[in-house]
Amino acid sequence: AEARIELNMPPAGSGGGIPLSEVARHNKPHDCWVAFNGSVYDLTDFLLQHPEQRNAVLAWAGRDASKVWNKIPGRFPSQTWMDFYMRPEAQMGEVGPEPEVDPRTEEIQQLRAELRRLRGPSEEEIAASKAGASQAKQAAAEASKSGEDARFPKLADVRAGKALPFFTRAEVAKHKGPAGGPAGTEPYMIIHNKVYDLTPLLGAHPGGDEMLLTRAGTDATEEFEVFEHSEKARVRRDQDMLV
Repeated sequence: AEARIELNMPPAGSGGGIPLSEVARHNKPHDCWVAFNGSVYDLTDFLLQHPEQRNAVLAWAGRDASKVWNKIPGRFPSQTWMDFYMRPEAQMGEVGPEPEVDPRTEEIQQLRAELRRLRGPSEEEIAASKAGASQAKQAAAEASKSGEDARFPKLADVRAGKALPFFTRAEVAKHKGPAGGPAGTEPYMIIHNKVYDLTPLLGAHPGGDEMLLTRAGTDATEEFEVFEHSEKARVRRDQDMLV
């Protein structure tokens, strides 16, 4: 009969937290944990809602990103990014000590991990990733069809009393930036048939200036809804950027 070796590993968190060896197991787009500043976060749902940040987040999937904390303010991982995006339910717990493992068991674990990497993603993992991307796209399409004001009633209070000038789309198309350029070229963007000046957001947007400026002068309603901005972000947008 084939000999079997049982791995009697303590459950994650049994030592008062989540060991980084457990975090390392969750290193895929549909199962993404990242540790930084002593805490562990499940960013799986975040990746579905913010596909533009997949590269930055997945570069640290299953790892401790503390050493790059605040290296680029506004980008992942940083305090600005946390304040803008992070939800309390994403925090899994604190980083804990590693469980004691004898050398033979550790070697077996490493071999199994290497075997998984050589095999690549399973059909189930590929299907889960495709399903998540499809759901995010469908949700964004539905959101862009429904009225923003109906979904976020606080926006009406922000706009109350503001006399908004009329712009044609051809006029907005001339406003491609860069910031600080000649008058009449300030970077503008159309979102839900309203015109916004991107200048106050440059240097502070978690997605970076390039993302904004490449869409300057265009209607970015669909892209805006793909990223599922919160009501807080929409209110700040109308307070600071509405032309």
